Amino acid sequence: MHFVNASISDPPNSIPGDRQPVAKAAQAHPGPASRILLTLFCAGAIGALLLAAGDGGLLRRVELLTVDWRYQLRGPLVPSGSVTLVVIDDQTIEYFAHWPLPRRALAQAIRQLQGFAPRVLAFDLLFLEQHGDDPSGNDDLANALAMGSPTVLPFALLFGNAEPTVPSPTRLIEPGAYPSLIEAPGHSVTELLEANGVLVPALPEIPDTVSFGHVTVLRDVDGSLRYDLPVVAYDGLLYPSLAITAVRLFWALDRTAVVPVIGTGIHLGPQHLPLAADMRQMINAYGPPGTLTSVSLVDVFQGRVQPELLRDKLVLVGASATGVGNRFVTPYSGSLSGTEHIGTSIDNILSGRGLVRGPITDLAALAGILSGALAAAMLAGRSSWPMSIAAVTLLGCTWLGVSQWAFTHHVLLNNSLPLAAIVLSGVMVETLRLAMERRHRRELEYQTRNLSRYFAPGLAQRLAQNAPEAAADREQVAAVMFVDMIGFTEMAAHQHPAQSMRLLRQFHGLVARAVFDHDGMVDKFLGDGAMACFGVPDTHPAIGLDALQAARALLNSIAAWNQERSAQGMAPISVGIGLHQGPVLMGDLGGAGQVQFTVVGDTVNIASRLESLTRQEAAALITSDAVIGALPDSEAARTAAAHLIPMPNVGLRSRPGTLCLYKLPHSVRSEAAPGHKTPQPA
Repeated sequence: MHFVNASISDPPNSIPGDRQPVAKAAQAHPGPASRILLTLFCAGAIGALLLAAGDGGLLRRVELLTVDWRYQLRGPLVPSGSVTLVVIDDQTIEYFAHWPLPRRALAQAIRQLQGFAPRVLAFDLLFLEQHGDDPSGNDDLANALAMGSPTVLPFALLFGNAEPTVPSPTRLIEPGAYPSLIEAPGHSVTELLEANGVLVPALPEIPDTVSFGHVTVLRDVDGSLRYDLPVVAYDGLLYPSLAITAVRLFWALDRTAVVPVIGTGIHLGPQHLPLAADMRQMINAYGPPGTLTSVSLVDVFQGRVQPELLRDKLVLVGASATGVGNRFVTPYSGSLSGTEHIGTSIDNILSGRGLVRGPITDLAALAGILSGALAAAMLAGRSSWPMSIAAVTLLGCTWLGVSQWAFTHHVLLNNSLPLAAIVLSGVMVETLRLAMERRHRRELEYQTRNLSRYFAPGLAQRLAQNAPEAAADREQVAAVMFVDMIGFTEMAAHQHPAQSMRLLRQFHGLVARAVFDHDGMVDKFLGDGAMACFGVPDTHPAIGLDALQAARALLNSIAAWNQERSAQGMAPISVGIGLHQGPVLMGDLGGAGQVQFTVVGDTVNIASRLESLTRQEAAALITSDAVIGALPDSEAARTAAAHLIPMPNVGLRSRPGTLCLYKLPHSVRSEAAPGHKTPQPA
């Protein structure tokens, strides 16, 4: 018998000295380090995308869409009641049959409004007509503006290519500019929005008691009106909005008490109005048109107004008639008057319910990006893509819930960037998991194909998967079979080595097929012989029957092979088979470069001695009573044990005592095991 090393070499990427049948299988999901790296990549990608896109484009539009959704989920708010709108509506224009309204009529309206003792009277009317329809009405209007409560008039700032249509001296508005400012660290006044022109009221005389504030608005990228501009630069000075001036007068603050802090907000005496870094005031829309308390100017003329609607209020006079003034899209309406927009801005400041959007919310968004991406990276890619979708969806809904809760408390968190980070991180981790799983399957298929040359298909797959129970050292009962080709040495001496190799391959193929067909394992090929095991790694009561059936099937296939050889003028092949059943220790053996899964123990030694004994007894098969005695009471067992002849008790070399044995002489032709095909040589 020629012994040949038939162990399995470690595949690439295996760990030298790893005492397992095959290299450790790759993880089917990414590890913590990979997930953290993906988190950092996703956060960096979102940050780079934000820098590249700036504050416009698709990202901004998506974010504004989520803001509108938050408004709809929250619903309208009830105003504070500090602001009352006096609107020039369709009834008013019909009453006076004129637009713009005659200045004498406006003067009369102002006197009547002052009679209700409002705390502040503000106008959203630019008075751009040079003389009006009645030049003498200018004096009447100026006198009305000088009486009673503090009054605020508007002016308009121009941007881009717009030019004033009439000369607009700035001496009127310069006293209303901010007297001082503070630049927060990292911010400069040069970053502010700067106008290139101005339109002031075309009134020959304006009392010194009148204050000014601009009423310029800018639409967002989606066309909606969402901001007021509390601080705008023009001709070297910073000018407040009409809302800021009106609030200052309402709170009776000196001009010096109102200080813009560039990059963070505006100090309004003891109060602080938080703003974004661009110094825009994000308006917290209350609802559709008519949400703010409003009365018609014609009702004021006709005395149909309840005094409490105007007394001690901030009264804002503006136009809402059809075709008069600008209309804007808001989250609640497609047609909101500019007057109601300014009134909402004023009420936001007075009630402290403006939407907070600034450094704090930027930090919160950054925390949402990092934590969302990390959570998605840790939760996704665990088992399957539906689970990853569920995890990403749960995280996205969690952030949406947090942002909606913050919105109800007038804090505007960014939705689109954290959601993008969550989705991107989850998709990348799941993609990595699928790639690793695909690679793992390819490695498993390769290992299985490789191991299938030595093991039954089921065991080969388990070993390829590196199942611990298949690799761990364990003692159990197994049946061991030794097979040897008789006379191979003499045959090899008279033929070319290539013929000898082909003969061995055909013989090994017959052995492997017979063993595998009966759920056995080819432990090793021993040159012109082989060792096989049954019941490894999982034992069962019928292992002896499997071993005996495999031996009879092998003998039957050898007989069929010999018929082919005889027809080709070649000498027949004889084999000797030894079978024994008993306890073995299974495990893996080998050095740093090669690993071999095998079984050891006295059972193995006895099976080997029985195979050697076949020559002395002129037998094709010798099996111990341990195998025969364990056969079940079945027709298959009786067929497998047919023609076996009991032998006198035999003592084996180097082993005390004797064994009860059975043999199958060479003269008796084996029958194939029931239910199994007779193997044919390759």
